[in-house]
Amino acid sequence: MVELKTRNKLTLRELRKLLGLSQSRFADALGVSRGTISFWERGIYKPALSIEQIKTLEDMLSTIGLKFRDLPDDVSQ
Repeated sequence: MVELKTRNKLTLRELRKLLGLSQSRFADALGVSRGTISFWERGIYKPALSIEQIKTLEDMLSTIGLKFRDLPDDVSQ
């Protein structure tokens, strides 16, 4: 489980690694390309998720004791 003080400071890269996923596996789970994940992680683009993607991410987050609302507004570097 992720500590409360750490939750609002997570970057997308750190979150993905906490989930134990490569960029490719994370991209597959969300239905985007690996390049998109790379762009999100580097802050080139901000994620714009569909409701289906949010639900998928919520399910993944629950495995490490987080909820979507625990994430910071900006998850790039």
